[in-house]
Amino acid sequence: MKTRIFLSLFLLFQLIAASAAAERIWLSPDRGLYLHIPGQKEPILFPRSGDGVAVTWNPQESKYISLSFPEKRKLPEFTRLSVTARFRVPADTPVRKVSLRLLDSGNENFQFSRPAVVRDGLIETVWEISAGSQPHGWGGDGNKMLDQPARVYGFSIDHARQGNRTSLELLSVEIGVAGGGTVSAERPFHTFNSDEIHRRRSGTGELHPGSEALLVTGIVGECFVTERRNPVRTFHAKPRKLKVTAELLAGNPRLRWSFRDAGNRLLKTPALPLKPGKNTLEFDLDSLFAGARLPFRAEGFTLSCDGDTPGAVLLTGATLVTAEPPSEALDLEIVTGNALHVLKRGEENAFKLKFTNRSNRSGEFTADLEFRDFFGNGFRERATFQLEAGETAGHTPRRLPGSFGHWEVAADITEHGAPEFRSRKTGNFAYLDPAGPTPGRAPGFLFGICNNSASWSPGEQQKGIEAAALCGAKIVRNTFEWQRLQPAPDRWNFAPVDSLIDRHLAAGIELQGFFGFTPRWAAPPERRNASDWKSWNRGAPDPGAWRNYVRTVLSRYRGKIRYWEVWNEPDLSGFNRMSLEEYAALLKTAGEIARQNAPEAVVMTGGFATATGHTGLKSPTFQRDCLKLARGAFQLHAYHQHGSFDRFRNAVDGKFLPMRRETGTDVPWYANETAVSSMNGTERNQALTLFKKLIFAWARGAVGYNWYNLRNDGFDPMNAEHNYGMMSFDFQPKPVYSVFNMLAGTFREARFLRPLETGDDFPAFVFADGKNLLIPAWNESGSGSTLSVVLRTDAAAASVIDLMGNEIPQETEQGVALLSLTPMPATLKLKGASRVEPAGRLLEAAASGAAAPGRSFRVICRLFNPFDREREFRLKLENLPEEFRVSGNARRLTVPPNRTETVEFELSALPGFKPEYGHTCQLRLAYELHGTPWRGSLDIPVNSAVVIPARADFDRAPDFRLRDISLVVSLTAADPALAHRLWRGPDDLSAELFLKLDGGELRIRALVTDDRHVQPFTGFSVWKGDNIQLAFQLPGQRGCWELGLSRLDTGRSEVFLYQAPDGFAPEAAQEMKLVTTRKENVTGYELAIPLKTVALTPAAARQGFRFNLLINDNDGEGRDGWIHIAPGIGENKNPERFPFILFEQEVGNFAAAPPRNP
Repeated sequence: MKTRIFLSLFLLFQLIAASAAAERIWLSPDRGLYLHIPGQKEPILFPRSGDGVAVTWNPQESKYISLSFPEKRKLPEFTRLSVTARFRVPADTPVRKVSLRLLDSGNENFQFSRPAVVRDGLIETVWEISAGSQPHGWGGDGNKMLDQPARVYGFSIDHARQGNRTSLELLSVEIGVAGGGTVSAERPFHTFNSDEIHRRRSGTGELHPGSEALLVTGIVGECFVTERRNPVRTFHAKPRKLKVTAELLAGNPRLRWSFRDAGNRLLKTPALPLKPGKNTLEFDLDSLFAGARLPFRAEGFTLSCDGDTPGAVLLTGATLVTAEPPSEALDLEIVTGNALHVLKRGEENAFKLKFTNRSNRSGEFTADLEFRDFFGNGFRERATFQLEAGETAGHTPRRLPGSFGHWEVAADITEHGAPEFRSRKTGNFAYLDPAGPTPGRAPGFLFGICNNSASWSPGEQQKGIEAAALCGAKIVRNTFEWQRLQPAPDRWNFAPVDSLIDRHLAAGIELQGFFGFTPRWAAPPERRNASDWKSWNRGAPDPGAWRNYVRTVLSRYRGKIRYWEVWNEPDLSGFNRMSLEEYAALLKTAGEIARQNAPEAVVMTGGFATATGHTGLKSPTFQRDCLKLARGAFQLHAYHQHGSFDRFRNAVDGKFLPMRRETGTDVPWYANETAVSSMNGTERNQALTLFKKLIFAWARGAVGYNWYNLRNDGFDPMNAEHNYGMMSFDFQPKPVYSVFNMLAGTFREARFLRPLETGDDFPAFVFADGKNLLIPAWNESGSGSTLSVVLRTDAAAASVIDLMGNEIPQETEQGVALLSLTPMPATLKLKGASRVEPAGRLLEAAASGAAAPGRSFRVICRLFNPFDREREFRLKLENLPEEFRVSGNARRLTVPPNRTETVEFELSALPGFKPEYGHTCQLRLAYELHGTPWRGSLDIPVNSAVVIPARADFDRAPDFRLRDISLVVSLTAADPALAHRLWRGPDDLSAELFLKLDGGELRIRALVTDDRHVQPFTGFSVWKGDNIQLAFQLPGQRGCWELGLSRLDTGRSEVFLYQAPDGFAPEAAQEMKLVTTRKENVTGYELAIPLKTVALTPAAARQGFRFNLLINDNDGEGRDGWIHIAPGIGENKNPERFPFILFEQEVGNFAAAPPRNP
């Protein structure tokens, strides 16, 4: 009986607590809805009728509509929203996506999108929204923060352009609001242990860090202290209290904390006194943060002491109490048996999840778990547990990861009694067969990582060493600077660096040494007290001080450090204020001292940033001139070149290697700092880039490759320096970490032999590891298709090692193996092989043309039989979209020995097919080479044409929207000193583009959002400023049209013709009319091209042509980069990569002029 009473009371309290934490709001559409159609000036009010509000519109007029409430309902303060909207739609509804729109207190718009799923004529859409940072915001104060109180604006409805009339009826909107300070969650804030590193920023006092506490002594007046993570760690939940445990040892100190909110407002707590002995101080943050904007971060703490006795305090811990819903207060931890979140092969039993209830009350929770690997494979399961306040529960997944590599874990958490409030907790881990640690030095190629850990805490340093060793790194570039080693002319501080070097060596890792930068005391007197710190820190030091520094450090670390780099990126003004001659003198001095004092040392040039044009270069020829001037002083040429693989390849082959040949530089080169940032969530691309750049650099003669960086520098998704790491700031591995482990483990003993001749767009290289031949390869054509190459080899067996390190056996047949070239890099291992040669392409399939309504296109397959007797290929086209038709989806073709034959599939897109740019249909071609073990499938991408309504006006949805980071190319990413010039989102640079045919003209409108418009150039050089480069290729013409469109700083509009097809004169640009405007932060361009001028015929307009455009960005410091529809203009001229556009209807009556003689 007592048990039943207890359970009843428990459930009652649970229901009371749940109702206190949640509030339900029903939005009634009694006052109707406004319908907004892009291009129409006035919205249309639809009144309520019956169950809801029904709106009707013509889907042909736009790609989306907006619905808004006449009265924007203000929401109570929340930490989490759950919004459910129900719509009634017809059976043939074109609706594809429903987005909820909110307005915050700063009038910033936020949009939250969900796919439209129709069941029984209804669309029921649920949005789960957290307070704080949100990426999809525009307008208003533009801070990307959902500032409260927020209001419900309405909905955006994305739809296909099908049918002439459709409808949608809003039936109900239900909102669950969680928050309001009813549930407290308490988490560690500071531990004051060896994982943290504190620094005194002002005042008096000495810091004595310990393994479990921080001792502060000698406090007289004020002592302000910060921790290294303070500038980068933000908190998104509303704070209630800060609890600090400390022991007073001497004096009468008081403690105060400082914070900063999202509006950069400084918030200081009252100073609380400490009593003798142990203390628990509680700081009330509720009132302090009233009206503050989230998220916030800690600035630091201040200890103040008056009186005759200096204060002494031992700080032992701090926790932060925040207001959150219970499900949000449940923390997820992935346990792998180590602090690096790496599950090692053979230690699978360590794998489990931990859930900790951080709230101040008990609850029953359900976690819907999803485990997903890098390739999208995974599994789901559910866990349920009862947790008291502060209690932790463990959960062992019922399945172990089924493949090596990067894994993501997502837990959707709900509390019993409040299932509508769902919190998502995520984490990453890597399941690896570790490539390290291995003893001794690297046997050949240097697998390296950059890791500037000298400023880290001892605990973080040790984690970094273990992380680098585990994934197989054999060298770490750690730029411990001169000032750290020699803080004064007569004082050396070797102990921290000695410890760092010895701990790396114990893990089988060499440190790469570094000479630079200039301490203030070593600068010439005339620059020593300059207000610009770079003038002395990045300037030339006193020659005597430099010589003494190099000699002392080389002698101390002789036998421990082999490689010594002189300065960092000396070709960039941000790192080097010296002249060419001054820098060369430093390099020569280092080389001379090394020969005398440590002849085994390898002196490196400073890692040059780039061989291409860069706005931060000291001079375009600085690197070239330095190689000549300092020849003989260095034994290794260091080179960086951050950014994409495409830019790296173009720079190395087009600039860097020719420069080495022209200057007679015959010493080896080392790619000792090069990577790409995963800013804005491009971690997948980061993983592929490491594979490509490392393999390519090795194949082009590099002796090593260092990825930059081991660890992210922070948590800001819009800060490039916070996203270069192989691991997150809190040591969660990213996909690139697993790729490094695979490369180091697979190629550790390898040496490069030669490239494999598979074509420029299909890089493939042959390596040997003493037992096997290894062939890393991929498809770089940009088509996304798969190509299978036949290799003749003496291999006993073969296997494929994927990007994550999974090895899959592959069948061979009569001395023939297959090499599959896909956009996903992989390595073919030929076991026991001593020879390999390409013999042809077994199967090559590609779509010819773009899919367009009512038009046909072909899939062309080329089939090669590598055997000495005829073989039958069996093909079947699968995975056809509903809008496609094919005349016979299966083919059989007998191919004679050592011959290539072609087979085609004829397909068509139905008239109702409504393509959109960027939409690629994937067809699947299943194949079998009868009588062999070779069978499988290829994915064939079919690009969709962009269909533009003929005679349409510009008051409609744009034909192209440019606002995503995947469309941005940065020219400043190679220089961390220019990080402020990286793309920061659509408000920095974005565009809407419209095309139409009108009165014998092709008219193009571009509305460019640009925070600053700068165009001081004219003529050919306009590409250096804010400008549009527009290009198109018309059928039957040899060559391509490329134009420069500019609004000059004078306000004048200018068209410049960069190139024209054969037979057209440069004067053609004079017949094109450009009008430009600038209003607030939007630059408008409207171009009219007479169709006769470019010989565009009605048939060509109907059949379509290739079209592309990029927008250059210059914010006053030079060309930062551009945003484009597609590649093919900026980095190289390749019309094959342009999108295909066509006009939907008849284009009217006009005559096309014949080409004119130039």
